[in-house]
Amino acid sequence: MPETLRRADLTGEPWATPKAAALPITFAPTDPRWQQLLNAVGIRAAGWLAVGLDRLFGPRSAGRLGMLTYHRIAPQPPRLPPPSHNVTPERFRQHLRGLLARGFNVWPLAQVLDHGNRGLSLPPRTIVLTFDDGFQTVFTQAWPVLRELGLPATLFLCTAYLDSEAPFPFDHWGLKYRDALPPEAYRPLTTAQCREMADSGLIELAAHSHTHRDLRSHPDAFGEDLRMSVDIMRTTFGIRDVAFAFPVGSVRQGFAGPMLVEAARRTGVVCGLTTDCHLIEPESDPFQWGRFNAFSWDTDATLAAKLDGWFSWAADLKRNVAERLLRRRPASISRVKDSHRMTLPLLDMRVALRGPDTRLAQRVAALKVANLVNIIHPADRQIYLELSRRVGKLKNFVSSPLGLHGIEKSDWDSLDACLQKTVTIRRPQRHPLRFDEQVVVLIPWDTLGQLKAFRPDVILTHEAGFRSLLSVLYARKKQPRVPVVLSVGMTGHTEQGRGRLRNVLRRWLLRQVDVIAVNGSATARYVVGLGADPARIFWTPYVTLPQSSARGPATRGAEAAHRLLYVGQFIERKGLVPFVEAMARWAEAHPTRQVEFWLVGSGPLEGKLRSLPLPGNVRLRWLGRLGPSEIAERYAQAGIFALPTLADEWGLVVNEAMASALPILGSVYSQAVEELCEDGRTGWTFRPDVPGETEHALDAALNTSVDRLDEMRAAARERVTHLTAHYAADRIVDAIGAALDARSPQTG
Repeated sequence: MPETLRRADLTGEPWATPKAAALPITFAPTDPRWQQLLNAVGIRAAGWLAVGLDRLFGPRSAGRLGMLTYHRIAPQPPRLPPPSHNVTPERFRQHLRGLLARGFNVWPLAQVLDHGNRGLSLPPRTIVLTFDDGFQTVFTQAWPVLRELGLPATLFLCTAYLDSEAPFPFDHWGLKYRDALPPEAYRPLTTAQCREMADSGLIELAAHSHTHRDLRSHPDAFGEDLRMSVDIMRTTFGIRDVAFAFPVGSVRQGFAGPMLVEAARRTGVVCGLTTDCHLIEPESDPFQWGRFNAFSWDTDATLAAKLDGWFSWAADLKRNVAERLLRRRPASISRVKDSHRMTLPLLDMRVALRGPDTRLAQRVAALKVANLVNIIHPADRQIYLELSRRVGKLKNFVSSPLGLHGIEKSDWDSLDACLQKTVTIRRPQRHPLRFDEQVVVLIPWDTLGQLKAFRPDVILTHEAGFRSLLSVLYARKKQPRVPVVLSVGMTGHTEQGRGRLRNVLRRWLLRQVDVIAVNGSATARYVVGLGADPARIFWTPYVTLPQSSARGPATRGAEAAHRLLYVGQFIERKGLVPFVEAMARWAEAHPTRQVEFWLVGSGPLEGKLRSLPLPGNVRLRWLGRLGPSEIAERYAQAGIFALPTLADEWGLVVNEAMASALPILGSVYSQAVEELCEDGRTGWTFRPDVPGETEHALDAALNTSVDRLDEMRAAARERVTHLTAHYAADRIVDAIGAALDARSPQTG
């Protein structure tokens, strides 16, 4: 590890990232050599197929924009393996001369962004040149060629390494062979070199994050890292509108996932370029623009085929053929379970993170939408009321005998809701984490009749069970076929041990529906593990009701700062018994400290919890069942919210607690904790089934200073501010729009 990175993270030099400093210093993993070779063969095959198609049929770009990205431009050193991510200077010159001869127009990125913002069209075969990382060879080798040809380019810099004499910490080739190489082959650019290129007017400097670290699972730390890079671009180079390209940049692998996009937007950058190989609609969201990598084997012909639109088509064909021939299986649920902190790039927020779509609003304004659910909770009611204002008519079909959970009978009419005729089956279930629960299976057998009577234009169906099966059967019989949006909340962890038949049904359902709406990354991993197409997955969040949380100041006095609060059922699945036992062990190890734990709720485990032996410095306060306004008061009186669950599809109390300015001491087996809680910023996470992790998280929480806790409270509240019913309804409309597109005549 370079001394500069180690020193910055530990001593807080001007470019250090405090919130990321506590995280492991890791960079994007390198694929095994055999996989690199296999990928290279596939990419070359797609590239040369694209060349043939380009010659036969000509460009298929049709007003779309293409971008190329380079990294290192270095000669091949004698007696050494080829440099990684490299194009030789001779090949680079051939690329540019060949593309110019073929009629391509090279524009600055800033000019392309301006045209997109103003809705202006681009000349045919417009392209943008970009360089990632900031290797010194861009100045010594590429810059003379660009200056000679008068071509603009954008240089995305990892600002932490400017002026460093060591290789980038993610440059494995440079680190391995630095002693046998001229320094320019591996060194980062200097500040003076960047200024010289920028002063020419041809080179645009931009951000490529600060450290290039792998922060996929830590969007807040990622945002802080990028913000430091943006600050350097503005203060050191005087750039007002900073462009940005995601390090590594693969949406599929999570390096440009939706949470990172959201974090990038908050820094004020004007775009977020990925490395997904596709052409760009200039007026589309610039945080989803892709680029084509230029490889060492590329010629001007293969680059032209990429930029003319044939490479993406050929690559998709290659992938589809390979999957059919190899019958590739999706990742198993067990593998998904082991990577619980991985944030997948599957939550399609491309539409969700844009502003309102007027054309989409007009399309859905006349639709009849059937919404089939188990139970409508109070937060759901607010979402469906908002959704009913956006569509022509929303009919809610409720299958649970509990009906509209927590909603007064007088509110049914405002929702236009009705109860279905349902058969209920209850059976015990033993989870692999050794807790028992009652599984309730609802079979709303009148679904087909209800849909025939209502005749919806779009169907929203929740969970992948019997009601969804009947919804799909109804949709398949109609001509034209009715679009179906399947909303899923379960995860691979919650569904362990549920049986093969259920998985078979869900695999089939996921192939039949047009769009899959998920509430978090764990759900996305689960449905992809069952064979769902990531391109059809949309994110629809759980939201917080304003009346369920306190809206007072984020500060707490010393008396309440470390007071723990739990709200929920006292059942085995919530993990309260092992949590209180861990609390007792921590208190015994810290006899001078007082631990106060308030519990709101009731359930069959209350007697066992009350009988647990506790040391004298632990106090449990039993508050019983409370109404929403009373719970909000308890949120305001607590210091930290605890959720030690062994399995929760979400955990709406996390939203409520964070809106009430409470950091979360939570189990990662709650999807809400995984999505919303960042260690050291908005809370502390742990795995309750791993010995010692609960005590470690308790120790971190109870030893956090009062001032730092106040900072975390503000961050927690900010994290969930946007999760409103209005926002969620817009996301559902986005999913409906995608389902309509999937059923359009053009897409079949």
